[in-house]
Order: sequence, then structure tokens, then C-alpha cells
Amino acid sequence: MPTITPFIWFDNDLEEAIDFYVGLFPDAKLLAENRTGDGHLFYGTFTLAGQTLYGLNGGPGHPHTDAFSLFVTCEDQAEVDKYWDALTADGTPVACGWVTDKFGLSWQIVPSNLGKRLRDKDPVKAKRVMEAMMQMIKLDMDGIGLLDEDRLDDLRAIADPGSFELVDDEIAALQTETGRLLADPSDLDDETSVLKAFDGADGAFVVTNYWVSRTPEEEAARTRAEMELEQAENAARAARDAGVAHVIWSTLEDTRPHFGDDENVPSLDDGRYKVPHFDAKGEANELFTRYGVPTTFLQTTFYFEAMKQGMGPVRNADGKLVLTMPMDDEPLSGIASEDIGKTALGIFKRGSEFIGSTVSIAGDHLTGAQYAEALTEALGEEVVYKPYNWDEFRRLGFPTAVEVANMFQFYAQDSERFTGDRDLDLVRELNPELQSFRDWLDKNKSDIPQN
Repeated sequence: MPTITPFIWFDNDLEEAIDFYVGLFPDAKLLAENRTGDGHLFYGTFTLAGQTLYGLNGGPGHPHTDAFSLFVTCEDQAEVDKYWDALTADGTPVACGWVTDKFGLSWQIVPSNLGKRLRDKDPVKAKRVMEAMMQMIKLDMDGIGLLDEDRLDDLRAIADPGSFELVDDEIAALQTETGRLLADPSDLDDETSVLKAFDGADGAFVVTNYWVSRTPEEEAARTRAEMELEQAENAARAARDAGVAHVIWSTLEDTRPHFGDDENVPSLDDGRYKVPHFDAKGEANELFTRYGVPTTFLQTTFYFEAMKQGMGPVRNADGKLVLTMPMDDEPLSGIASEDIGKTALGIFKRGSEFIGSTVSIAGDHLTGAQYAEALTEALGEEVVYKPYNWDEFRRLGFPTAVEVANMFQFYAQDSERFTGDRDLDLVRELNPELQSFRDWLDKNKSDIPQN
């Protein structure tokens, strides 16, 4: 059977290149070489990460171009950073994960799950990933939104939907103060797995991920709300049986008491819910109480990260950046996703003080016009607030348009209570590093699409 091996032409620096590449990649070595009479390397055969390549010192006249590149698949952001930093040293960053190294050879440094996300069966999700990627030079898994679905199927101690990383310092601190921190992955649909993960744990932060990617068969078997309720009940029973001393349950308000029988707000899931990803979490609160689990109910809110993933400003036909969130003139509570885990840590540090209580959190309360003003300052270009109304948003036609419009209608109509429940002073007391929207923009403005 024939084999295909890349054959790469170098001017006169093949030996230096092989030494550099072999020192950088795993499972790499020089296999064979041929030298001229004066000892100069003429060609060599070498492997990088198990891939065989041929190299030739062929002389000038045939420079490398980005029409040919070596594609490096990375398992996590640490690997992306490692190879990117090494190859850009004396090299040139290009765009979308492409880099030209100091020898002129082009590389692509790519997270392993990027292709799967670009092929997501939900075209809106796939489009968001593509749009985020196209704005980047080095690929950042947080900014593209790759980490949430890969990590949040698991029960983790410091994580939340949209909270794309675990913070090692906070985990170490919590381990010191509680004796043991749950950080073992488990399958929330397998109660035995959850119980094993909880075994011996003093504290656990329980998170379900409504937006996880699912197969058509999984979609047909149960709704996403049913999935979250079943997973929450598994976690509650397992926490009871394992004797976990303190569970923090990541939840949201049930919107149904607010909307009542309002026929102008479409019901979903065969009439059961108005905003399923809110209502099911709110409904699940009772499960932790029913099973006698010592629980703090941590109510989250709109993520600032949504500005990087489809909810940020868009450029209209006149070339103006427009923010279209359907909030009318009401304030919207928002939070940086990493602050959710940090606030949970602060609750754990306070021992049993908040057990049996609901802690509602945010990092800022801003109107749409104020979000636009902050974006204008950060981006250096005017952003105008021109909100859709809720019916217009429902007619946008993407798969979750009705649910998201209902969510914003709840945010806006119940804004006074919703923002009032989220005491920024208390949240800042629990998490002194709490970020306002402007704080978050200072670190993330370059990742916000402007097209």
C-alpha cells in the first residue's frame, strides 16, 4: 500500500529546523540523514508527533508559502499556547490559528474540538463559532466558546455554564478550607457515577448544562428541560446519600409565576414552560429541598461573554454598529462567567451561613443604552442601541429565537425585582475580584466581533 509523506524544501537551514522541531514536539526524532562531503546536511527524515516528514536543503528560489501548512491538533488551551508561543518566537502570527515560523514554514495551531463545533447541527451555534474564530489570531478556546460544552457535562467544584475555566488558586484554597474539594468528573445521567464523584466530598457545586450538544436521538428521547430535571434529581439524591455537607446549586428564576397565563408570551415544551432553561432549573430547586440536601441556591444571570457569541453589536446596512438586545429601556443584570465560580468559592468560605438561602448574583446592572456606551468606549467606535421588540426577536427564525425572546421579556418586565435581588455589594463581599461590564471589556474587547 502506498504511503504519503510531506517533503519540505528548505534553503539552507534544514538541520537547525529539525533540531528545533524535534525539541518542541512529542514522539519526535531524526530517523535518517544524508550529508555532503563537507558534513553539511543535504536531506533528512524525521518524525514529529509520530508523523514522518522529509526535509531537503535545496537552496534558495523556492520559498515556503501559506498554501502549504502543517496542522497541529491540540487537546487543550495549554497545548495551543505552548506551540503558538514557540512557533511565533522569531516567527510571524498570521490569523485564525495560522503562524509562520522562523524558517518560513506555515503552521495551524488548532483545538481538537473546533471542527466538531464548526459542524454543529445547530447552524446558529456553528455560525457563532466561525465568527469568533475569524476575529482571532491565536485561537482562544474561551473566546470561541469551546470549553463550556466540553467541561460542563461534568460535576465540577468551580464552574458554571459559560464559565470556561477552572481557577487553580481558588480550588487549592477551597481544598485547604473544606478538607476536600469535589473535582472529579462524573456523568450527571448516571447516578452511580455522581455518587462515586461525591464520595467523601465536603462541598460540591452542581451545574447542569441545558445547551450541551445532543444527537438527534437524544433530542427525541427527552426535552432539554427534562434532561436538566433528571440530572438535578440524580445529583440531589447522590449528595444526600454521600452526606455532602454543602451543595451549591447553580440555578435561575422560574419565569412562570411572572408570566402566568399571558398568551402573548408563547409557551414551549408542549405548554409546560415559558423559558425552559430558566424554568426547569427553578423547578429543580425543590428537589434539593425534598432530599434534605444542605443547599445554597445560586441564581445567575446574563453572561457578559454573550457579547462575544452572537449577542454583541452587529454592523447594519449603513455600516453602523448596533446593539439590538430586546430590553427596551430596562436595566439588564450581567456577570462575567468566571465570577460565578469565584462567588461560589466565597460562599463555601463562609461555611454554613448561606445554606437554605438563595444568593442572586451579578456584576453590573446596565440599560441597553449603557451597555452600548461602554462598548463605544472600549471599541473606539460608536455603538448605537436600537433594540428589537420581543415579537420581532421571536420572528428572527433561529432555533431558540422564541425562548431567548421570552427570556429578554422576563428580564425587562421583571427588571426592578430581578436587579433588586442582585445586591452588588454582597456579591463583591463574597468575590472581591468581581468585574463590572467595563472591567470585563478591558480584558475582552478584542474578542468582540465587529462585522
